[in-house]
Amino acid sequence: MTRRFVRRIDLADDAAVIAACEAAHASGHTPPEVLASQRRTGVVEVEIYRHGSGLEVSDTSAASAIG
Repeated sequence: MTRRFVRRIDLADDAAVIAACEAAHASGHTPPEVLASQRRTGVVEVEIYRHGSGLEVSDTSAASAIG
């Protein structure tokens, strides 16, 4: 069994802020310490979508990590 958690993050409606956020969250740019933390806490998948000036972050956690 897995659980999915979804969060909505509203960004400043500023093209430079949104571009910086997209670059930081681009595939392959996740810092190793973030990946290690996700693995320790049971996160098996993360998806990030941009909607206008906001982000929707969805992560799936393994049942063994859910208390």
